[in-house]
Amino acid sequence: MSKVLDSIQLEYETEKDKYESFCRVITEQLNELLRNFHLPLPIESRVKEWKSIKDKIERNKLRINRVEEINDLAGIRIIVLFRRDLELVSKIIEENFVVFRKENTEERLTENQFGYGSYHFEISANDSWSLIPTLSKYQNCKAEIQLRTVSQHNWAATSHVLQYKNEHDVPLPLRRSINRIAALLETVDLEYERLLTEREIYNNNLDEPTDELNVELVRKLLMRTFPDNEIEDEPYSVILDTLKNFNINTIKDLNQLIQNNKEMVLTDESAQLENSKRDVRLGLSPSGTTIERLENGVYYSYLGLVRVLLRCEIGDEKINDYLKRTNA
Repeated sequence: MSKVLDSIQLEYETEKDKYESFCRVITEQLNELLRNFHLPLPIESRVKEWKSIKDKIERNKLRINRVEEINDLAGIRIIVLFRRDLELVSKIIEENFVVFRKENTEERLTENQFGYGSYHFEISANDSWSLIPTLSKYQNCKAEIQLRTVSQHNWAATSHVLQYKNEHDVPLPLRRSINRIAALLETVDLEYERLLTEREIYNNNLDEPTDELNVELVRKLLMRTFPDNEIEDEPYSVILDTLKNFNINTIKDLNQLIQNNKEMVLTDESAQLENSKRDVRLGLSPSGTTIERLENGVYYSYLGLVRVLLRCEIGDEKINDYLKRTNA
């Protein structure tokens, strides 16, 4: 075993940089895929340290002769906000990588084990990577992707620190507390799901023109007219405050504002797009937007659109005074 371990360690030290690069490539690809579904999520990655590998081989008496046989040498972790996102991200992984093992670790928990699990995927590059010179070197690399919700991650991180994985690990006076925490974290995920369902029902209901604006209605009305302009982390509370400051208080008010000024706003946005594209052709960075948004034919965010709508409606002076007063 000692000679085999020495051989694996030597190969590990030779290949470690490649696996770190492999982690970066997977992370970049996942980030791009998730952005396409408007899911900007935190992704962590690591290459397993040699001590952990050695301990695992010896502890489990694994028969391993090559580094590429270690399926979790490269590790990726994706943390989603909501349970429903687990299914979507799982589908993205399965459609873009070769998945040779998928497991929901919750299914292997016994009645004496605490917590609830996460999805684990053991993956490798798909065949298309072999056709790309910069990616072909990763063809035989494998990685483990862990997929979990924030609540699941909190439980995993806490139980790792406390080392409470089984009921008999926990001092008797603490068992009620640890069970309560596990139940609360699971309840958080379930309550978020209920909130999202109620939100969908609310947004699908017919709205009355006299309904007072809120962030959900503002987003819904802007999305209806300008479906491609939303940015990540759009500040809907700021948009709502801005509208209310100028007495745009109801659905009818906002619809009227959009109807009165839509053509002028689209003309203005078209001019801004041309100016920014000219800057890019000159080698300059686009001002007030990104190259990706320029390629998609949009310039303004929803906050920008609302400000331009208001400028068209009531003039620059009042808007400038408001922005100065609110340090916006």
